[in-house]
Amino acid sequence: TRQFSVSLVLEKTKNRGEKKSVGKATKIDLNELSEFLNTDKFIQQLDNAIEDMKKNFVAHLSLRSSVGSIEQIVVNFEGDDFMLQELVQISRKPKIVVLNVTTFPQAIPQVLDAISKSGLNLNPQQDGTTIYIPVP
Repeated sequence: TRQFSVSLVLEKTKNRGEKKSVGKATKIDLNELSEFLNTDKFIQQLDNAIEDMKKNFVAHLSLRSSVGSIEQIVVNFEGDDFMLQELVQISRKPKIVVLNVTTFPQAIPQVLDAISKSGLNLNPQQDGTTIYIPVP
């Protein structure tokens, strides 16, 4: 069976002269809802709305990468996981983040791989032991 839930319906009560109370929340399951409307059509409409929302997100949503999220990228180096800030020195400039990897130059390939696989849509550029990341 398909799992379906709707928001709770509040029962309104008349209590004049007393404190205002919200009332008890009542759960409605799919069988009860089917008495009032065509649930198959309703579920299809909800699925279509979710698909439209996904398409809109892909087309119109843009996320900016924050510098704080760059620091938290996990790098697998010599069999252990390290935060990026533990392996490199991070310098922030208005439109670019500069990573100085002189302390662990052998970690540069792993750092570049972790940044590109982070899902932050970043394009790191390497120049010797320095990595430049343009921030959109």
